[in-house]
Order: sequence, then structure tokens, then C-alpha cells
Amino acid sequence: MRRTLLTLLGLASLAGAAALTPSGRHHATHPGDLTNRFPTLNMGAPNAPRAHAARNLMRVSESNETLSMNWGYCEGLYMAIPMAEGLLKGAIVMTEELTEKYAGAELSSISVANPIDITTQTPNYETMVYEYVNPVSDVTVWLSEGLDKEPFLSVDGKLTKQGFKWSTIDLPTPYTVEAGKQLVIGYTIEVPANSDFHIYPLITDYSYDTSEYSCQVYTNMTGYDNAGWPLFSGDYSWQDLGSDFGNICIRAMLSGDMLPVDNVETIAYQVSPFVSPGGDLMFQSIIRNLGANTVSSVEYTMEVEGMEPQTCTVAIDPAIPYFEYSDVLTGTFTSTTVGNNIPYSCRLSAINGKKLETPGDAMTGTFLCIDEGYPKNNLFEEATGTWCGWCVVGYAGMEYMAKNYSDKGFIGIAVHGGDEMDVMDAGQAYEEFGYVVEGFPSAYLNRNMASSIYPAPEDLEEEMYWISGIPAYADVAAKLENTDDEKVIRLSVETEFGDSEDNASYMIGYTVMEDGVGPYLQSNYTSGTGEDYYGFEDMPQYVPLWYNEVARNCSRPMGVAESLPAVIKKGEKYNYTTDITLDDVKDPGKVRVVAMVINGINGMVENSVCVNVPGYTGIKAVSDQATTGAFVYGTKGALRFRVNPSEANVYTIDGRRIANGIKGNSLELPAGIYIVELNGKTCKVLVR
Repeated sequence: MRRTLLTLLGLASLAGAAALTPSGRHHATHPGDLTNRFPTLNMGAPNAPRAHAARNLMRVSESNETLSMNWGYCEGLYMAIPMAEGLLKGAIVMTEELTEKYAGAELSSISVANPIDITTQTPNYETMVYEYVNPVSDVTVWLSEGLDKEPFLSVDGKLTKQGFKWSTIDLPTPYTVEAGKQLVIGYTIEVPANSDFHIYPLITDYSYDTSEYSCQVYTNMTGYDNAGWPLFSGDYSWQDLGSDFGNICIRAMLSGDMLPVDNVETIAYQVSPFVSPGGDLMFQSIIRNLGANTVSSVEYTMEVEGMEPQTCTVAIDPAIPYFEYSDVLTGTFTSTTVGNNIPYSCRLSAINGKKLETPGDAMTGTFLCIDEGYPKNNLFEEATGTWCGWCVVGYAGMEYMAKNYSDKGFIGIAVHGGDEMDVMDAGQAYEEFGYVVEGFPSAYLNRNMASSIYPAPEDLEEEMYWISGIPAYADVAAKLENTDDEKVIRLSVETEFGDSEDNASYMIGYTVMEDGVGPYLQSNYTSGTGEDYYGFEDMPQYVPLWYNEVARNCSRPMGVAESLPAVIKKGEKYNYTTDITLDDVKDPGKVRVVAMVINGINGMVENSVCVNVPGYTGIKAVSDQATTGAFVYGTKGALRFRVNPSEANVYTIDGRRIANGIKGNSLELPAGIYIVELNGKTCKVLVR
């Protein structure tokens, strides 16, 4: 499963595994928690559920005599992670609760995933994936009653030679699972000399960690450096790495008549946010097989306010074959109830045609059902920071969208955390936003905080594609006026709604944005990677950048109480006016304000509009600003040019020309900010 919930309507593009993607897509968390900056290898499609990504798993047996299944926490082989040379242990834990469930089952073999040597990468043009050699031969699999206890059973075995494949070690005599006793299932290998980290011995599924026991690793890793590479010391300990990398690829073959069958859980779901009266209301979910038999169909029962319960049976072809194997399902319901925030409740009600005695937990939410709405702008709020080396991808994405989609309904806000432009700290404008952000960089569409978006240009563009044509329940228009105080502007907002409500819960919110902020040094982990990172791979590890759409602390993004009435009438206009003091804005002449209609029930943005302060025409095309560092960048005591600077002009920040006709590729200068003009482009550069 993805680390984020699926974006509805985009699921059609999420099929099986794609070509291997070196480096993958990185999310860095807040400063001080340096997880997920790792230079891992994602071996499947970076944003796809891995329902069909690992067909090499052993199939479940369904004989009439004995059921069997490969038990573990991982969904399949997906990610390879570098580790230091020397001892490496991996383990999963069957808790006391689980041993009660599986008591009496026989454990006959243990399967582990083979390491890879990335220097042996070879393309397979038939399967369109890379293949690798496994540099490790010897393995010991073992069982114990605790991570801190000696194994009571261990077996030496051999791993197969092909990397990123399963190897299975049979036990001489099957072990019978005992009720109420914790059971640790693990393996031990020796990682060969790996000072340059070309061996990636730890294999995981990069899914959500199923439990604190799903990825236990005995290692001397102590953290990560600023470039995302691992740091090690001489002290070994058991560490839970599940929150970083998902579930470790270890499985144990269990057999016995007591194993569960027709056992499924829904691990993610979404319902279309909009449907026309009587039209198809799309429901999508990810389900996981927790039983020892295949799952060929499931039934969901949905209750929509004002309607009789509806059922939808989804046939699964091919059937879901494996324990812990997941798949994406799609079904449809209808709604004749008209309005906004229409509540629904959906439950799993049958598996393989058999009605459940106790239906699954309720999946709840709301949707919009109207004949006609209003044109909708779509707000993307990006979590970013100058400390975050992967946030250059988000910078490129937001700039690309601003240039190409501002006239098509795109509105972007850069919400900084942990840097000079921070608005997420306690007591600041985006404090609540900061509590739920999944990682840096990430973006959220119309304040749907349950589903983060990787803010690369192509991902943001795809999101815009899938939501195009969905109407808004509320119309919103706004204007800004100057006041007698140059630091105070007046915002006037006018709204209109597509239906009447007697107990409405809507608010006006607004975010003040400033363009041309900086320059600040942006950490850049893509530097020198050789991959396509929108030009940043050719820039230094720290790039001086100017930032647009920067959220400021004079904002009220979460809404103003009682800014809209509790009783609204369809087609009636409502007005709200407020004065905004631009205390933390550097240049009031480069301010824009995003006015929003916020749904007080679910916190999402119904519609939004962006307006400029009087006299400000908005940011110039970002591609120009993004070239800072592309042909020139600043270092300590000098400007460095990537192209022939013979026709370059260099000015001080107050406009005095201090150099032209530069010879060589550098110009020594005192610390400060300089304006560089070259090849028809102009940028500001920081010299330290």
C-alpha cells in the first residue's frame, strides 16, 4: 500500500509494478527527526499499491485436509536499503495475542529476501525491470521467545544468487506454535565489505508498518547525515525501523486446520467527493487478505442519509491469493439525497459470497450531491523547508504549476516549517496544519489532510487532471484595498452557495502570501545524483533561492468564527470584510491573499480565490526565478558560473554595476547579495 491514502479517481492509473526507480521518492520529516531521507532503491512503482508487484510469493494451499499460508507482516518485496558491513539481523515478532490465534499451527520453513549489489544492475528488457546479484550466500534462520533471548532453534542455510528474490530455508522438524508465548522469527547474515554502500542487504515492503514488531533490525546504525546516507557506530542494538521503511521481508510457512479463512480487512478507502443526483457514487478501497484462502469477491453495504441501504458486490479477478496480500477495489453506489456534507456509512458485509455475522467497522464520511455547482479553484498547500534537501522537488512542482495552471484553477501556497519562513510552530498561523503533515515535502489538496501528494510537477499535474470538472458547492470572490496605513490592507469576500442549509457550518479563511522572499540557502539532496530532478541535480548542495507564495503569520487559514451565517439560502450573496496587518511581510507590494470558504464539518476548503494587492501584477514566470544557480551560484567569497560569463553583468543590490566581461568561471566578491544578468536572464545570488 502507498504511504498515503489514495486520491480518488486517480486509482485507475495505479496498476502493478513499473520499471525500477533508483533513489525513488523521498520524504524528509521535520528537522531533528531525520527519517526517510535514505538513498534507498524502490523496486516497484513508487506511488502504486503493490497488489501485483511480487508474484514470486509462495501461493496459499487450499487442500481439503490442511490449510497453509506464508505468515508475516510484509506485502511483498519493494525496497532495498544499504547497511554497514558486518553483522545484520532482521526479525518479526508474533505477539502473545497472535500465538493464541495460531496455536497448534506448524511452522515448517522461513523465507527471507535476498540482498542486492547495486553495481551488478542489469536491465531485463522482457520484464522491464533491473536484475541484481545477491552478494550474500550464508544465512542462519532462527526462532526465539524474545529479541533479547537466545534462539531455541536455529538452522544454517543458503540464499539463492539472484538479488531481490525470496530464499526459503526448511526447518529439520516443524515447530508447533504455542499459545501465549511470544515467538520471534529472524535471520542473521554477514554483510561483506561495504564502505561505499553498494550492498543493500535490508529488504522491506515500504508500506505502513503493521506493528512495532514488523521490522526489528539488529544494527549499529545511529541515524543519517544531511545527504541521507546512514551513520554507524560500534554499538549494536535492536531497532524498530518500521516507521522508516515499512515491514521487513520475512515470512514463515504455517499449516494447520485452525488457520483463519474468509478474513479480510479494509486498510484504506475513499468515496467520490461529488455526485449528481441519481448518478454513480464511486467507492474505492484497499483490502488485505488475512486468511489462508483466496478472496474472489467482497460485498460492501452503504447507508446514505435519507436512503435505504445499498449493497455492492465486487468480483476480484484474479483473486487475492496470499496472506497479507492487498488489492484495490472499485464499486459504485447512488445518491438521491441532495445537498452538501451528506453523511454515509459503509461496511464490509460479505466475503466470497458468505455474509459476515458481524459486519466490518463502519467507514464514514460525507460527499456533495447537487445538479449544478460553481467553477472551482483548487488549493494546493505544500509543506516545505530550506533544511529539507528533497524539498527542491516541491519547489520545482509548485513553480511549474504556477506557471502552467494558474489560469486553470491552480492556487499554491508554500507553508514553511523549521526555517526562516516558518509558520507551523506553536501559536503560528499554520500550527494545526503542522500537526497533521505527513512529511516534507508533501502537498494537500483543498485541505484534505488524509491524503498527501508528492509535490513533483508530474504528480501535481496529475492531481489537477483527475479533479478537473468537479464543481464547487460555494462560489467565492474577493478584492484587496489599501488603507491609510501602508502595512494594513482590507480584504472583502463575497460568497454564494448552491443549496440552502438551516444549520450551516462554513467560515471564511485567508492566507497572506508574499512573493520574491529571500534569497535563502536551500538544502539540495539531488545535487550530483545524475537523475532528473528538474535541473536541481546540476546545482550545488546548497542553492540560493527566491521563494514565491510564502505563507505569512498574519494569515487566518483555519477560518474566522461567525464569518458566515448559520442559515444560508441558495443563490443569496454573503459578504465578509476584515483588515489585515502585514506585520511579518518584508515587501507589502508583493502580497497576494488567498480567500477560502472552509467547511466547518470536515475542515476542507470548498472553494478559494487568489487576489493581489493593488498595483501588484503577480510573480513573473517561475522558470526565470528557478534559474538561480542554473548558470550562476554563490559560494564563500565568490560567484561561480556554469556557462561562459564573458557577457555577464554583475550589480550590487542597489543597482551599481561592479563587473562585466568576466573572464574565467568565477568572480571573487565580498559577502552579500548581487544581481547577475546573463543570456537574457536576471537573478539574485547570495555570496557568503
